[in-house]
Amino acid sequence: GSLYEYLCLAFGLCSAPRVFTKLLKPVVVFLRGRGIRLIIYLDDLLILNQSHDGLLLDQKVVIGLLEFLGFIINYEKSVIVPLQILEYLGTVINSLSLSNSLPSEKVKSIVKLCDDLISDKP
Repeated sequence: GSLYEYLCLAFGLCSAPRVFTKLLKPVVVFLRGRGIRLIIYLDDLLILNQSHDGLLLDQKVVIGLLEFLGFIINYEKSVIVPLQILEYLGTVINSLSLSNSLPSEKVKSIVKLCDDLISDKP
């Protein structure tokens, strides 16, 4: 009768993303209940606010709560400075023009692949 427990969630496990999402859901509900707008996909969070100062305050609350709950934030991979144009989940979100587009590198890559495909045609 020994009891073993995980000290961390291994993302190599097929159920890990679902478990992580389930763990984070009450936190997101709590934050949204306090008027903090955010978009979440697995461990990627995007905090939204109409003002720079409001965003800084929301960011402080979100980071403080997550760290208090034991989540480890990877600051090297995080964008901490409020931006109106940023890349999130592989797309460029522009709050100035209210648009969502592919990054220019991806567009160039797709165009090159199409050109290669057309040039290989007999």
